[in-house]
Amino acid sequence: MIKERFQTGIHPCGTCRLGRDISQGVVDSELKAFGVDKLRVVDAVIPVIPDCRIQNSVYMIGEKAADIIKTVTQNYTP
Repeated sequence: MIKERFQTGIHPCGTCRLGRDISQGVVDSELKAFGVDKLRVVDAVIPVIPDCRIQNSVYMIGEKAADIIKTVTQNYTP
């Protein structure tokens, strides 16, 4: 029974964490990947693991990313 119902209780986050520079993380405050042009990481970039499920935090990061991208591209013409 234990083998059939066993599951983890962790919520992985911070594997591509946000930081001030490349020594602290993978992305900056605008979610741009350090050292890679035109790449943003919009995921669980939370540098400190919260004491709750990360789903709502990831939703907020997605909303913030949408605002950043809209602002940056509002006058963009291909």
